[in-house]
Amino acid sequence: MPPVLTVLALAVLPLFHDTGAHLTVKDAWARETGGRTLSAAVYLTLENNDGEPATVIAARSDIASIVQLHQTRAGDDNIMRMTPVEGIDIDGFGRALLAPGGTHIMLIRLKKPLEKGATFPLTLELESGEAIETSVTVTGIGGPDN
Repeated sequence: MPPVLTVLALAVLPLFHDTGAHLTVKDAWARETGGRTLSAAVYLTLENNDGEPATVIAARSDIASIVQLHQTRAGDDNIMRMTPVEGIDIDGFGRALLAPGGTHIMLIRLKKPLEKGATFPLTLELESGEAIETSVTVTGIGGPDN
C-alpha cells in the first residue's frame, strides 16, 4: 500500500471501530479539559449489527478513577441534571447516540487533563459478558468540528 494511503487508513481507523462483536463503536470523542478540570464526558455512536438487542452495563478507562454511564434529564423543577443509569439499550439492528445533553459516559476524577489531539482507550462492558475496546479522540472545546 502506498505510504499516503497507509497514513490515511490509520487516521480514519479511530472513527470507525469494528469490534468483531455485534456492536460497532463510531466517532468516540471527548472535549479537551483544563488543568483543573476533574471530569469529562465521552460521546459516541453504538450500532447494533445483529437482530438481538444489546445493553451496555458499564464502561472503564485508565484515564479516570471512576467511569459511569450517565443521562442528562430535566428534574421536576425543570433543572437539567446528570444522573447515573443502569445501562444503555441498543435494539436489534438499532443504534444509540451518546451526545451532549443526553446519554453519555462520564469520566470522574481524571488522572490527567485531556489534551486536544490525544487519544485514550475506553472499554464498554455488555450485559452478554462481551467487552468492547475502542479509542476516544480528544477534540477542541467545541467538539468534533473544533
